[in-house]
Amino acid sequence: MALHRLGAISLLAGLLMACAPALEPLAARVKGEPITLAEFERQAAQAEAFLRSRGGPDLEQRVAQARRQVLEQLIDRALVRQAAPQLGVVLEEAAVEAPLQEAIVEMGGEEAFRTHLTEIGLTQEQFRQELEQELLFSKVLEALTAPLPTAEEQVHLRQILVDSPAIAQEVLARYEAGEELSFLATVHSLDAASRESGGDLGFVPQGVLPTEVEQAAFALELGQVSQPIETPWGVYIIQVIARELRELPPEILEGRRLQVYQDWIAELRAAAVIERFIDG
Repeated sequence: MALHRLGAISLLAGLLMACAPALEPLAARVKGEPITLAEFERQAAQAEAFLRSRGGPDLEQRVAQARRQVLEQLIDRALVRQAAPQLGVVLEEAAVEAPLQEAIVEMGGEEAFRTHLTEIGLTQEQFRQELEQELLFSKVLEALTAPLPTAEEQVHLRQILVDSPAIAQEVLARYEAGEELSFLATVHSLDAASRESGGDLGFVPQGVLPTEVEQAAFALELGQVSQPIETPWGVYIIQVIARELRELPPEILEGRRLQVYQDWIAELRAAAVIERFIDG
């Protein structure tokens, strides 16, 4: 009886397998989640069409590079989707529907919207998926970077940049003999951007200056002038004019947000089982 039941189950399984559609070819698999070859080729074709429309040298090399980048971006997207719940990020249906309807209105209605999607090679479902991914990424980035401070202590600096320690010592000797540092900057500094203002850099946050200069800048007392600081870009003499807690410039904040995301995605990649079935 058991053998009869086992035979019936095997027969049923065989029939189900025969009726099932063939498995889609895959470009990659991320922690078990498939990235289909069709989806990869669709996105790669868009990138390739853009590059070919612009032309230029080394086109085939740039196309090949773009295909590899598309595959890695799809892998990152899968990792973001999988990790989002761990950050408490959930995308509600209404959060997608509202911007979708806005896009339809902006395009002039349903018919014009569908026509536009056809022209760019997307179905409405694919557009919705792209929109979902974009919204999810924004929420993930917001969750990751929420702890970042938007203000921090910054130093108001004056600098002189020269190309040798010997010249730096000469400049420093003239300053110690009574000449104004601002005057010496206009005469000797190689940094054209600050030379005309007497070496005045304004307020500078952390992460902008060469490491050696930054370490000195945040260690000096107010009004103090540094000894010559050697870096790969030349030799600096700096003076701290003021210190204040100030809002960070948008470009600095954006750079830090990007770094947080890149570090996070690198950790996810290192911990994930990622299978690639194509070279890109």
